Amino acid sequence: MYRAGESALEGRLKEIGDDKALSDGDAVKKYLDTLPSVQSNLPTGVAPGWAANTKNGEWHVTLHSMLQSQAADSSPDQRAQSERANIRSQMIGCKRILDHLKGRKVGSVTLQIYTKLTGDEKHTELFRAVMTSADLPSFGKVPELSDPVATSAIGTAAEGTVYDPRGPKIGECWKVELNRYPSLEYNKK
Repeated sequence: MYRAGESALEGRLKEIGDDKALSDGDAVKKYLDTLPSVQSNLPTGVAPGWAANTKNGEWHVTLHSMLQSQAADSSPDQRAQSERANIRSQMIGCKRILDHLKGRKVGSVTLQIYTKLTGDEKHTELFRAVMTSADLPSFGKVPELSDPVATSAIGTAAEGTVYDPRGPKIGECWKVELNRYPSLEYNKK
């Protein structure tokens, strides 16, 4: 059943990208408003869920996200698993944007993840990575990322994989510009 839902979502997203009745700007906006990995309930001071602008005839999309692994009743291992699952979901979202909107001249997708550190009043940028169409061939080298429907299905985001922000492979599918995950520590509750 989950796979059928993912197939339907994949179809809807492709349809938006291919809809010739929409201008490039309208297609990009409608697509980003439909993409499930875009967070819309971000706190004030972080940013809207997404932003898109054009430069030299190319669209550049930015996705903003909050770290979702700070549940008080979870263990440090569960929080690290949640980090990887969030990175995995966001990576898949970035890839989908580039795949589905390639005819709309989308040149890059930047992901920015924020968190609110204990004792800080403001949110801190924790992670930033940029994906371009030049990065897409690297997804073919990672079997679990090659099928968009299977990739989106709930699965494990294992330690040491391309979506582990604390491991060496995190830069294999995109260019990581900022990564503060390795210095983030979770205390046992």
